[in-house]
Amino acid sequence: MSDERRETLSDSTSVGLKGKPAPDARAPVTAPLVEQGAHIGRYVVLDKLGEGTMGVVFAAHDPELDRKVAIKLLKARKHDQAPARARLQREAQALAKLNHRNVVGVYDVGVHAGQLFLAMEFVEGQTLRDWVDSEPRSWRELLRVTSEAGRGLAAAHGAGLVHRDFKPDNVMIHGDGRVRVMDFGLARAEIHDQGVAPASSSPELEVLSEMQAKDGALTQTGTVMGTPGYMARELFEGQSADARSDQFAFCVTLYEALYEERPFPGRTLAELIRAVREGRISPAPRGSGVPAWLRAVILRGLSDQAYARWPSMQDLLDTLAEGPKRRRRRVWAAVGLSAALIGGVWAAAVAVEDARMCEGVDAELGAVWNDARRAELGARFERSELSYAADAWQRAERGLDDYAQRWQAARAEVCEARRRAQQSSEELRLRVACLDQRLSHLRATIDVLAAADATTVARAVEMVADLPRLERCTDVAALAIDAPPPEDAHLVARVAALEQQLAEAEALEKAGNYRDGLALTAAVTRAAITLEHDRLLARARLREGILQRRAGDFEASEAALVEAYELAGGLRMTAEAAEASASLVFVVGYRLARHEDGRRWAIHAKPLARAAGTDEAEALFLNNLGAVAYGEGDYPGAREQWEQALTIRERAFGADHPKVAGSLNNLGVLAHAEGDFERARGYHERALAIWTQALGPAHPQTSYSLNHLGRVALEQGRYEDARDYHTRALAIREQALGPEHTLVADTLASLARLAEREGELDQALAHDERALAIYERSLGSRHPSVADALTDRGLVLLARGDEAEARASLERALAIYATGASEGDASNLAKTRFALARVVAGASRRDRARARELAELARAAYAALGPKSARELAAVQAWLAQN
Repeated sequence: MSDERRETLSDSTSVGLKGKPAPDARAPVTAPLVEQGAHIGRYVVLDKLGEGTMGVVFAAHDPELDRKVAIKLLKARKHDQAPARARLQREAQALAKLNHRNVVGVYDVGVHAGQLFLAMEFVEGQTLRDWVDSEPRSWRELLRVTSEAGRGLAAAHGAGLVHRDFKPDNVMIHGDGRVRVMDFGLARAEIHDQGVAPASSSPELEVLSEMQAKDGALTQTGTVMGTPGYMARELFEGQSADARSDQFAFCVTLYEALYEERPFPGRTLAELIRAVREGRISPAPRGSGVPAWLRAVILRGLSDQAYARWPSMQDLLDTLAEGPKRRRRRVWAAVGLSAALIGGVWAAAVAVEDARMCEGVDAELGAVWNDARRAELGARFERSELSYAADAWQRAERGLDDYAQRWQAARAEVCEARRRAQQSSEELRLRVACLDQRLSHLRATIDVLAAADATTVARAVEMVADLPRLERCTDVAALAIDAPPPEDAHLVARVAALEQQLAEAEALEKAGNYRDGLALTAAVTRAAITLEHDRLLARARLREGILQRRAGDFEASEAALVEAYELAGGLRMTAEAAEASASLVFVVGYRLARHEDGRRWAIHAKPLARAAGTDEAEALFLNNLGAVAYGEGDYPGAREQWEQALTIRERAFGADHPKVAGSLNNLGVLAHAEGDFERARGYHERALAIWTQALGPAHPQTSYSLNHLGRVALEQGRYEDARDYHTRALAIREQALGPEHTLVADTLASLARLAEREGELDQALAHDERALAIYERSLGSRHPSVADALTDRGLVLLARGDEAEARASLERALAIYATGASEGDASNLAKTRFALARVVAGASRRDRARARELAELARAAYAALGPKSARELAAVQAWLAQN
């Protein structure tokens, strides 16, 4: 194992485990003896307070200012380098300039006997850990004190400093109650300054940790365990500490104070690392009394992905500082009234409330859908001057009329059932609330259609068809599970207005207007946080995550969906939790290509999809699980899930519904991957017909079928058809989604393959390089789509005779595949290996041996893939025979 990895591990295993790590040339050497009365700089040593791996702390007297100080004498390290010491001194000096009530002050920085020392404020008191353990405390008191320490961290971050080792033992509470952060981990920065690079990956870290963890379990909560329990995922993977890893450590500390246990389970260090990497947080202990809003705030700071945490410590502290606003509840009572009188008042009030809910139903609907609105929408569609506008409006109008009539009938039936005493007042309230929510969605859809542009006109029929199903409002048992607690009238009105904005955002999403939809959801999210309304926040983050997925921002989508799932699950919001978890299966398991993580989300999503009680919830889950299987190369598994989803959607929505087209599109992609091009063509032609009829030819959904039909035409040698399909798809995607969307890159890659097949290599290279740039910016440099694009680029460069550039491109692609991110895509990996084999075959003897090895690996992969890769297998075998 390299010295770099040993250095990374030594800090992770030096405390909290029995046994000692292996000797390290970079480890601190023993500090020289400093006797009582000796001088360190101008300071007179009074006593030794303690010693750690990085330094010794003394109590000392400052004769110039006649005050007691603490001196931290940092231990020298073997092979110390001047640049490291200089940077360390600069950082210490920056800390000395930081003057904040929640940070232990640094008075002076100097050098003693070749070792750096810091003269610091002498603080008497107890650590945060000791303070928490000293007596039972309320969650409010724990939050207040820990937040004080957080303010010290935020101040340090504002000065460009990182703590690197925040934990309860590094927070001091003075007798006067003042909270201060101490022991900023300056020495930890030394590792990278000495030319020791952080580990690029961490299999060795986990293996060594497993071996060392066998010597003993981690210590229990409340005793010193050391840094690992507060380390973020990126630190275990060898990345440098920053403000976001400090935030993670702060949230572990706050969680530990509130729940009396750390968030991530693990008896050994290896188990802890796995839990942190997987984002696996223990359930909240029963009876903790910690409110759901506070847990949700902390969990965001504990995200395994740094980007998903709070933007800064200050943002986190601001959210915590808003505090729980006690939600007022209706209380029916009157001082001095007898029990009988109270009962009479209650019964009368219920009767009045029931009657009120059943009054003015026609007026409510009439305010949303009436002849004036009908004329307004018809005129708007006509002004679009689109060839399909009249037909789209006719279909959308019929759908709106049908939905309005069914809503009116359902509302009347609810009130009639109450009058006949066939349901209770509570059942009436639940069903009316459900129908009111449906009316809000109808209003939002009509409002978006009234401002329709060409894309909205194209999506009008789908928007109306996607209105929430009214049948759900008859399932009283399900509605009772998801029902919110009662709230005061003012809050109810405010939340209703914000729910209307979310309904509008959903309508904008269905209209393809993701930018405006995101702006609306962001505003609702801010309002929900201010109101401390967790149910509203769950719905806002869910909608935000779905809109971000639609817009191609998959990492932001993951963060929003995780928060929505956490909130919805804690509040028994089954439908929202089901949609969030099913969406995470797709975003994480397919779009971000973390297949194993996607399957973990599927474990949560499957029972929720069934519990949600709707056909679409189950179809959505099956669709997204099929996408994960497809991404892994499990084609039979993908077919099983997608055929089930198709059957459910045809039964629930009819054979010509746009949701059916989505399932057909997926099955067409699968047939293409399996080499059955005629079957793929049939699926895609049927999907295109449905989407064109329902949405119009300019809608982004039609571009899926167009792009896939172009690929099928290319495989079948119909080049003019292929060019027509791909050119139409590119124009639609650039206009609707913007030039940087990953779907634009997909079409560019398809056009590149067409140009390559026709011998237009310069044009093919231009398309490939633009696609590669989009993938890297949108998905990150290690995504499998980047490797695919690099392979395509390498093959074009090879065909042009540019072997050096081709090799560089293919080597990089192979390195990405080697990380395991696309281990299921055996076909693309084999393609890359065979291409690289042809590039290196003409070089040195060693390269020729490597070329045969690569080609043999490609041959084995193609053979395992079966008949669908027969053509590729024959090409590799022929090359091996000649080389």
